[in-house]
Amino acid sequence: MKILVVFTGGTIGSTVQDGWISTDKSAKYTLIKTYKEKYGNSTEFVTAEPYYLLSENSGAKNLNLLTECVADAVNRDYDGIIITHGTDSLHFTAAAVKCAFSGADIPIVFVSANYPLNDTRSNGNANFEGAVALIESGVRFGVYISYKNPDGQHFIHKAENALAFNETDDSIFSLNGKPFATYCGGKIERFEEPQKGADINPVPLCENPKILVISTMPGDDFAYNVSRYNAVILRPYHSGTVNNQNPLFIRFLENCQKQDIPVFLANAPMGTTYDTAKELSSIGIIPLPFTTFAYVYMKLWFAISQNKNLKNLF
Repeated sequence: MKILVVFTGGTIGSTVQDGWISTDKSAKYTLIKTYKEKYGNSTEFVTAEPYYLLSENSGAKNLNLLTECVADAVNRDYDGIIITHGTDSLHFTAAAVKCAFSGADIPIVFVSANYPLNDTRSNGNANFEGAVALIESGVRFGVYISYKNPDGQHFIHKAENALAFNETDDSIFSLNGKPFATYCGGKIERFEEPQKGADINPVPLCENPKILVISTMPGDDFAYNVSRYNAVILRPYHSGTVNNQNPLFIRFLENCQKQDIPVFLANAPMGTTYDTAKELSSIGIIPLPFTTFAYVYMKLWFAISQNKNLKNLF
């Protein structure tokens, strides 16, 4: 078994220095060393490092460096790729790699940590073990996140289905509570078969996609200068609703229509729902398929970088 481990920094590649968590390149070797001490040397690990930082500082430049690194690796003789990453922008980077490499012939697994590896509370080593086990289980393709929640449940999530962290919790869950697999007692249990995408398309991301994201909340006057943007994503209330009786909101939508700027609604309600959601399409909103915000955002970013027609993207 031969696995490429791509180090990018994050908490999993950090130590505590003078009371602050900072990236420390020596920490990355701890991850592989600890694994080999526990499981032996039967797995060959090759390493790469396109960049090294705390993930909140990641941008287009870093995402492009990562996709270049992965593009070079997918056609080599690796059985899989593991990418170490910080938690803050984990979901966005995993979604970006999913968009770029849905057609890759090897599995790509992201791992992170809730605390530095030298902290006994850290799940970093467990997440890495789960990633290796997934690759060794024979999964042939797909992009995933291996993550052990604080309650001890260890899930393997498909990158496009992994939900963002809650405001005050270090857990990751999948859409509809359905992860791709679990990792327990050294074994992977799959709940579904992986599905291969159409192709490999690691196009360079533009520096700024100019996507306006609006989270629904009472009191917003919607006084946005929409001419600066290529698209708008509305993040509704948890029921998939927005205040469609707010004249300021209606005026905002009309302004977007006049300037031919598409307005998307994340996780649009399906089936029986509240009457406030009934006329969303008639007021110029494009409902999105049921998926995660990070995946929608990254798919739009890739499309904007390629000058695609956004209205027909989903």
